[in-house]
Amino acid sequence: MEKHPVVQDLETRFRQQLEDYAKAIRREFPNVEVEMWSSPVGSLTDYQGHDIGINCSIADVPTDRPNNVALIIEVMHLTTEPKFSGAAVVWGHPSGTVEAALLDRDLVPYSEASITIVEKGLDDLAAALRKAMRRGAPSDWP
Repeated sequence: MEKHPVVQDLETRFRQQLEDYAKAIRREFPNVEVEMWSSPVGSLTDYQGHDIGINCSIADVPTDRPNNVALIIEVMHLTTEPKFSGAAVVWGHPSGTVEAALLDRDLVPYSEASITIVEKGLDDLAAALRKAMRRGAPSDWP
């Protein structure tokens, strides 16, 4: 099946840089499971979207604390008016703490202007991901 043009563009613009970040993170944090992914989301909803990012699973954390943090770029409404729904570093359940985000609003049109914001801010998101992993817990964790 052919990929949506926005998904093709998203992968063309960001996949290699995310893979490079993932490789560097694996070297820096050899005990962390690092996965770069690109996948559709919302196929059973009206939000038809796609996510691309890096997920880092940290071993040996207390059971009440999240054990994963991700750098994620999200788009939605692919079948109508594509929008970014996020570009951030976020901890997993039960926290959901956002460590860093690039876009001011939740839904930003997928345009050259918003793409440029994400491209220019990607190094900052990667740095926020590394900082969160060094800390080993969300910034607002007790």
